[in-house]
Amino acid sequence: MGFYVLVQPEEDARVEFVEHVQGHPALIISCGGSQITVQSPGRQDGPSLTIAFARQLGDAARLYADRLDGLTRLAPLDFESLAAQVGTTPAEVAERTESRHALRDDDTWPDDENPLVIEAGEQR
Repeated sequence: MGFYVLVQPEEDARVEFVEHVQGHPALIISCGGSQITVQSPGRQDGPSLTIAFARQLGDAARLYADRLDGLTRLAPLDFESLAAQVGTTPAEVAERTESRHALRDDDTWPDDENPLVIEAGEQR
């Protein structure tokens, strides 16, 4: 069963590398009393899958931080404009983020010339 998690970092948000038991490292993402833990699955290819996932996560996190830094370098984000695009009530947000994205049928969809997703590890 899959699930969707939205994290909007609060003052207490943190990401930690821990190894409570030698040889069993974990990545812990904490925010607002919630926690997500990433560990290697207990199967033969578990470590290689987890290594690839962790590297993709790091690459994507750097891209995200760089993009947000660029957007806020000269001025704060315009949350009113963002709210107009995504909505402010739970019903509006649910309607406009259906299928886990913020595009509606009448919005411009990404293509080769206008990609909205940058794959982790991809150079731009």
